[in-house]
This record gives sequence, C-alpha cells and structure tokens, in this order.
Amino acid sequence: TYLLSLAGGDGGYEEREETRRDPQSFEIGELGRSYTASAPDRILDGPVPYIHYSRLPASLKSAYDIMVEAIKEHRAGCMVNISTKEEVTTLVRAIHYDHPELFWFVTVAYDPANCGDMTFKYGATAEEAEVLNRRIEEVIPHYLEGIDDSMSAYDVALRLHVRVINCVDYDTVALRREEAMGGPDMEKIDPLRTICGVFLDGKAVCEGYARAMQFLLQRCGIECAECAGYIRKDTGENGGGHAWNILKIDGDYYYLDTTWDDSSNTIQTVKQTGYGVDYFCITTDELCRTRDLSLNPVDMPECVSKKANYYTHNDMVISSYDLEKIKSIAVLAAEKDEKSFCFKCSSRRVYDDVLSKLCSSGQGCYEVLKAAAKKNKKINASSYSYSYNKNLYTITIHFKQK
Repeated sequence: TYLLSLAGGDGGYEEREETRRDPQSFEIGELGRSYTASAPDRILDGPVPYIHYSRLPASLKSAYDIMVEAIKEHRAGCMVNISTKEEVTTLVRAIHYDHPELFWFVTVAYDPANCGDMTFKYGATAEEAEVLNRRIEEVIPHYLEGIDDSMSAYDVALRLHVRVINCVDYDTVALRREEAMGGPDMEKIDPLRTICGVFLDGKAVCEGYARAMQFLLQRCGIECAECAGYIRKDTGENGGGHAWNILKIDGDYYYLDTTWDDSSNTIQTVKQTGYGVDYFCITTDELCRTRDLSLNPVDMPECVSKKANYYTHNDMVISSYDLEKIKSIAVLAAEKDEKSFCFKCSSRRVYDDVLSKLCSSGQGCYEVLKAAAKKNKKINASSYSYSYNKNLYTITIHFKQK
C-alpha cells in the first residue's frame, strides 16, 4: 500500500493563543474605482463551477464525484474506476485545489495493483472537523462585512484580497520549524496550508492564503480555484513550490497572488502595514515570468484580458514616459494622504525608460513631488525613495514627510 505524498502539514493543528485580527472595513474610494461588469458576474443562486473538475477528462469526473461525496461524509474510503498512480495524483490534487472547505482531508493510501481502492487519510475526526468548522464560520462574517449581492466580482475580490492581507501574516517561524523537524506531518490538519491557519490563527503560508481566498470568493459566488507550480529563479532554475489563485471576473479569467501582495510575516518585530495590488488580476504571460504551472493537475485557462487588472482599471498604466500622467497619479495619492503612489508600465522598454528618467536621475521625480506637495503640505518635495517590480513593470514612489 502506498501513501500519496503531497505538500501539507507542519506538525498538526493545535489550539493556539488567539492572534487573529478582524478585518478592517474599507470604503470603495480607498480601493480605487468601482467596477461595473458587462453582465452580472457572480453566481448567487446555485453552485459555483469547480475549475479543475470542469477540465478533468470525462473518465475521471465520476471518480472525483464519488471521492468528494465520501470525504464530505468522512468515510474511511471508497472504490472508483481508475487504474494508475497518475490518475490518483490528478484526482487528489484536483479535489484539494477545488475544495478548500475539505480542510480535514489530507491524502489517500492505495494499492498500486488496484488504484481504485482508496483509503482516505484525515487530519481530524468528523467531530473535531465539525468543531473547527463552527469556529471558522464565526469568523467569516467579518471578512464579508459590507459585501452585498449588487457588487461585481472585481469589487468583491479586491475587498477580500485586502482583508486577507490585513489579517494574515506569512508564518515564516512555523515554516522554519517544520523544515527543522524534517518536513510536514501527513497525519494531522495543516494550519499553514489550510483555511484553519488563516481564519483561526491569522498565520499561514502561500497555500493557506490561496485556499482562504478561494473559500471566500466561492462563498460570494465567484468562480475560483487554487493553482500551484515552482518559482522561477532569475537564473532560470526552479525554486520552491508556490500556490496562488485563478478567478473569473466579468467573463474572463485572471491570476491572483495574495501572498506576494502581503509584505508582513511572523519574524518582523514591527508588522508591515498596507497592501499590494501588483498581483491582483494578472495575465498568464505576467504570471509565468516568475513561476510555472507544473503542479496543476489539469491545464489552466489562458488568462489574456487586462481589463480587471487593478492598474488598468484605475488608469494607472504608463505607455510612455508621460510626466503629466505620473503627476496626476501622485496628486491623487497626495489628496488621499497616502504614503506612496504607484503605477505600471506597459512594457519592459517603457519600464526601463521611466525608471531611468524618473527615479535614477531624480529630476523627473522632484517635479512630481512638487505637484504632490502643493496638494498635501506634509509631503517633503526634496526627498523620496522608490521601489519597483521588475517582473510586472510597476514602480512605487514613497513620499517623505516634512
């Protein structure tokens, strides 16, 4: 008998000191422009489609259905019509990536001579899982505060993206402890990589972030799934595994990486505040500059639209070195008393040109700061710092206070 090995587990879910932070309320204006979909783009009556399930071969869909039903009922196992280890791996990953609510399901044990005879490995008893479910459901209304049926999928997704970032720290401490112990424990619920860590502890790693976002988005009638692959290093080599989301907005698919838009982690003595939007609704081309899609059990839809990208939707994309447009973005941020402003360049060529003329030489940036300081007297027009994302061509100018 073989135990299918998948990522998961940091030593088991235990009761911990309460560290969760309830999400703040955010007004629409603070998150940029609201989005009006071309047609209602949330499923408010009936089940939300499962992306991995919909793209499975027809021969595996029946087995998927049988397995999901058995896992929901916490059965010891089931018989399905499959014959290879590869099919087992595909089904287990598809279920994990479609169903974040099945957090107690770890993996399966099977006999290679009869792969269709599966024994499920759970990280908690049915009674223990029910207790955790009740605790999670007590938290969810805080995340959904202010979200109503009239909102577009974009507006809902952006609020949830910000709220998860606001409430969760990347758990570097627990991850290092897990590595020191020799790897994950496949016998218990994994708080790092399930919704338990996010909603009950306020701490997780990438898979926990992705599954929490998926759980919330599906609850709001938005088609969403977890995706996974290997980070692509600057050298071209593969790095560690990583997880994020794919979601559907206004008829188009986009990628979303809430983890990489969160700058806080558990080793910081002072928690980083604020949130990023660089990875909010990006294309396949943009995503694959930093990772591959090799851990997905099925081929993902091609994401080509930029309409719901945060920068595109808020008219913050620079197609040439346009100092007046950059000034207008800076002035708007100054009027809102924000600590920085950011924008995106339409290509690598434009990004290199703008970074050189605006930031490296400094002359262009001082002109921008003067315009911003006229709207906000607290801004120091003679000092600034900047940061950038060389993969997504975004530039952020940080205001200095007088």
